[in-house]
Amino acid sequence: MVGGHGLMKIRYPLLRPVILFTLMSSIGMSSPRHQHPFSLFIRAVAPTVKIGSEVRIDVTLRNITNHEIGILSSDPESEYMVEVRDDQGRMAPESDFNRKLKAPGSARIITNSPIYPLRPHKTLKQQIVVSGLYEMSTPTRYSISVSRTVPEELGSGVIKSNTVTVIVVR
Repeated sequence: MVGGHGLMKIRYPLLRPVILFTLMSSIGMSSPRHQHPFSLFIRAVAPTVKIGSEVRIDVTLRNITNHEIGILSSDPESEYMVEVRDDQGRMAPESDFNRKLKAPGSARIITNSPIYPLRPHKTLKQQIVVSGLYEMSTPTRYSISVSRTVPEELGSGVIKSNTVTVIVVR
């Protein structure tokens, strides 16, 4: 039977809970939001450095799943994409080393690059010499972040870290 508002009136009171349960179940069972397998956190080894000194960051990769995952653990400069911006938001110039590293056909092959088994909620810590990748010889405040590609077998995508600030002084 159709009421004045174009809605069908349900005359069977026992049917209402069944319909409500079915609707609630389908809402609750909708595809879960895709969650990445790991998170990235970075920390500046020294928040202030003198011109010409190395700028280093510690990178912590944490398995945020409930199962073991395999992480390639060889050369962090190749595994992570590092972004460095000056206090005006401009990208810092790449070093010669970084340009060669990114050049087509110049893949770095590290022998004995292990796949590190990372248990649930455990971390892998690595260090990157950022000043080896970017020219950081101008005294200013630099913002640094990293990202890492998620392998297809772990769901693909890109994970980004927090941003840290390093001040280069005279």
